[in-house]
Amino acid sequence: MQIEKDAVYGSFRTIKRFKDEGKFGCQCEYCGRKRKFTKAQLLVEPVCDCQVEEVVDSTLEHASSLLDEDTYSLFQEQVQQISEKFENNPDKGVNQFQLMSLKMLVDLIPYAEKEYRRDPRQSNAYAINALVTQIRELISDLQAEDNTLELINKIVLNIVQPITQKIAGSLIEFNFAIKTQIKGDLKDGHYERAEREIDNATKDLARQIQSHINQMSDEIRESTE
Repeated sequence: MQIEKDAVYGSFRTIKRFKDEGKFGCQCEYCGRKRKFTKAQLLVEPVCDCQVEEVVDSTLEHASSLLDEDTYSLFQEQVQQISEKFENNPDKGVNQFQLMSLKMLVDLIPYAEKEYRRDPRQSNAYAINALVTQIRELISDLQAEDNTLELINKIVLNIVQPITQKIAGSLIEFNFAIKTQIKGDLKDGHYERAEREIDNATKDLARQIQSHINQMSDEIRESTE
């Protein structure tokens, strides 16, 4: 699946592609925050931090109007969609399940608060505290997942790519040293042929090394999918 320019993935719209980094420049549709994502990150539809806050705010407002509806189920509204995503794209399914879990927990806070105000016993206070703790942990999980993807990209950008450049520099130096070393030992015609062979062999080796580096970078990124 190709990543399209000016297309929306999760909370972000693609703006520009950075080929040297293997990433896409994106902007949040809601708050305007700019981020860079790999193809793998965009395909799981990343959610901006502002949306996590909006989920909490909007769900609290929605839940307040449903305090008297005992049969209401927040998950019931999304269960079919989540199930389909688990079947078609497990990563997206997990992401949506986490968001729906967050919505459900926030949705339950007004009920727990109402119960505590009606009967301020310790067990009801514990119930509110448990909900808040689980919400905090789930938000941390969502943010930690995003931070892990950022760390992977930094490893590729700051470690793998500089090593590639050093290897390329070493190949050039080796190529020059070999040709300098044999130049005085061969006649002009033989030296020109040897020079071509050395250059061709160096280029072929460089292509193979670059191919392995690219494969390693892809495997590092794919390890988070």
